This record gives sequence, structure tokens and C-alpha cells, in this order.
Amino acid sequence: MIKQQSTNKTTLRLIARIVLSAALLNINVYANADAVSVRGTHNRDAGNAIRLQERKGIWWFISAENQPFISTGINHVEPQLILGPHNIRHSYQKYGMDLTHWNRVFNPEGAAAHRWITEVKANFDRWGINTFAYHTSAPLSMVKDSHYFVARIRSASIESYTPVKHYVDVFTDEFVQQVDAGAKRITELFGSEPNLLGYAYTDIPPWFIRRDNTNPWVTALREQEANTPGKWEWIKVLQKHYASPAEVDKVYPLAAFTWDALAEHKHWKPLDLERGRHDIEALVLRIVERWYKVHHDAIRRYDAHHLILGDKVTRGVLDEAWPIIAQYVDLINIQWYATFAEQKKLLAHIYELTGKPILMGDSSFSIVKPYQDNAKGVKVASQDAVGDAYYKYMRNIMRIPYIVGWHFCGYMEGQRGMQSPDTHEDKQNGFLDPFGKPFEYTLKRVTEANMTANKWHAAAR
Repeated sequence: MIKQQSTNKTTLRLIARIVLSAALLNINVYANADAVSVRGTHNRDAGNAIRLQERKGIWWFISAENQPFISTGINHVEPQLILGPHNIRHSYQKYGMDLTHWNRVFNPEGAAAHRWITEVKANFDRWGINTFAYHTSAPLSMVKDSHYFVARIRSASIESYTPVKHYVDVFTDEFVQQVDAGAKRITELFGSEPNLLGYAYTDIPPWFIRRDNTNPWVTALREQEANTPGKWEWIKVLQKHYASPAEVDKVYPLAAFTWDALAEHKHWKPLDLERGRHDIEALVLRIVERWYKVHHDAIRRYDAHHLILGDKVTRGVLDEAWPIIAQYVDLINIQWYATFAEQKKLLAHIYELTGKPILMGDSSFSIVKPYQDNAKGVKVASQDAVGDAYYKYMRNIMRIPYIVGWHFCGYMEGQRGMQSPDTHEDKQNGFLDPFGKPFEYTLKRVTEANMTANKWHAAAR
């Protein structure tokens, strides 16, 4: 949908969205909400915000126009992908020389940028894509009036692809103030937007224990100075698990026989690996509780209505963490590159533990091209097979009543020679080649799946 410039066009777009949603559902049981059994995630007035609702046992996003929908999204709509060393000249010719500033940094204010994002949005509409997903580096101001979008409140640099990670001490007052400032800024920008799908945080936080029985966030807090809140949260775990510092010494031989003396130590190597893992898990769960509560409370101070999507988590989350997370989010937002057959059992388990609908926030299918060393996503045999895999996956996942959307990774392919410290564009897969040429058969199947998704979901059991 192209950004509307007049009231009449805005009205027509609104009507079109309602009509399209009803047509895709191919049913009219939702014409009167009082006529169906409904359950929402919140007992509050949602105003003009998107909300979640369970209708006759099936979870849906509900638009500001009160229409049920599934979020079909794409990650990695990024101007960097058209500004690589191999295609920047082509992009200048196609969109205009003001696509970048003098230093080849994307210029969102130029006419060329407008031409580019207009093309992206038109492609979304042709393909049945309604959401700019979590990984969208195009300015949200360029897409928020035409499509659903995700707003991010990033409070820590902890992503696996981030070169320098900073596991913040979430137990400090400074952390609370930092999150509050971020939430205030983002809600001021987007808190009145009817197309806001929800607020998300970081990407794949380490709510798990590594194979070597470590957790990077726990390690960071245990290596802090003795007088820090995070370090004393670790001491509190030990106080709960051990009767005395002498008992701690039997597992962690540090020759420290007071709690204060233990707090001075930064390196913790347990003799009993099972008990050491138990201690680490306990602190992970305390970090999880604090992280989500602080973010939830900050957002709700400034926006009582829009959905909280939380972190884009991964499948390795500790079982004990899921119910904690569920207290503070409206849905489970998960990244998982796998087939539906591999995902089905664990998705059901997560829903059983949380009772929250699930958004498949990042997954894909791909083939490594000659101009790439690798590609994101589940590898399939050919480019055509990407389209077939998309169709099959969408059909299968939409038959699960608690799934409310799928966000594909990504929009356009990257190419060898590109490199971003954040998202590795050189490995990016997508529906267009690096010069914008569409993969026709793939997109035919993608479009068919997206246009049928609501109908499949309405029949979920």
C-alpha cells in the first residue's frame, strides 16, 4: 500500500483492508463479536491499538478496525542491501543519486529513498505481506502509515552477531532508568500508531545454559565487583542453595568463609557440575524476571494499549523461564530455522507452558547462490523449492490455532563482499536477487500461501 496523501485515499485504503481481510477469511462469523466465543490477552480498553484475541479457540491479531488477521511479515528490509559494492551503481541508476549522502550512507530524506520504499511496499502488497518485521532498518516513518510494523526498544547489546556484547546489570537503578528512557522515547514516537504490531526488545537473549554449563550473562554478573547489585543477586542464589559459606566452599573451593568474602571472587568453577548448573539456572531465571518486568512496567507507564512482543527468543529457552516471560508479554515471539515437523512438538510445549499465542518471528528457506558463501535459513534443493517450502510451511503452521503469524527472513539477497556488523547482509536470502530481479516461481507460491493464510487459520483445529 502506497502512503496515502489525502483523506479520501486514506479512507479507501482502510476500506480495502477491511474488505480484503474478510475476503481472505471467506467467512463472516466475526461480523458481530458478541456472536462468538472470545478471549483476549488483556482486560483493558485497547483504543485504536492492535490486540490479540482468541475466537472460537483460534488466536488472531485484531486490527484497529476490529478485523482479525494473521501477520505475514518480512525481515531485513534494509537499504544496505542495495548499497553494496556490487550493486550501488545499479541502485543509483534505478532510484537516483540522492539515495545516499556523500559518504554513501543511506539518505532517507531523498527522492530516491522514497522511490525505493514505494517499490518495497508495492511488492509487499503484491505478495500478500502485511508487516515490516523485527529486522527493519528502513526508517519506520517510511512504512508506518501503510503496513503493520514492529517497534524496538533495545536496552542491551547482547545479540549473537554483535561484535561487542554488554550484559548489563539488570538489578541496578541505572538499568531501570535506561529502560524507562528508551520506552518513553519509542512510545512517544509510535504509541499513537494504529499499525503498530507491538513493542519488541532484543534478539535471541541467552535464556539458556550452554553445553559447557555456562551462561554469558551470569558470567558477566559474577565477574563484577563485590558491591554491585548483580553480584549480590548471585550471592543471594548461593544463600538460598547452601546453608553457609563453608557449604559453598565444598562446591566452589575459593577459601572464602563469609558471604562478603565470597562476593570478592570473580571466577567460579564448581567441582560439582550439576550443582553449579543449578546455581547458574537460578540466576538466569532472576535475570529473566527482572529484565521482562522492568521493560513491561516501563512500557505500560507510557502506553497501556499496544501489544508487548518482548524479545525474539530462540528454542533453547529454559523451561522454567517460559512462564516467567509469559507474565510480561502478550505473545511469544520466536526465531527458529527449522521445518514444521521439527518445530511442532516444541511449539505445543511452549504454548502449554505459557498459554500465550506464538509469532514465528524469524525463519526461512534458502539456497546458497554462486555469489554467496552461505545463506540464512533452512537449505532446500533449488530456488523453486524455496517457494514450495514456503507454501507448505505456511499451510502447516496456520493450521495451529495458537500461531498468529510468520515473518520470513528476508526481502533481498546479499552477495559476497557485503558485510554488516549487525546482520551479515552477505549471507542474506530473499525473494529478489541482489539487483532486484524477482524469483517469479518462488513469489507465485509465496503469494498463494499468504493470500490463503487467513482461510487456513480460520479452519485450524
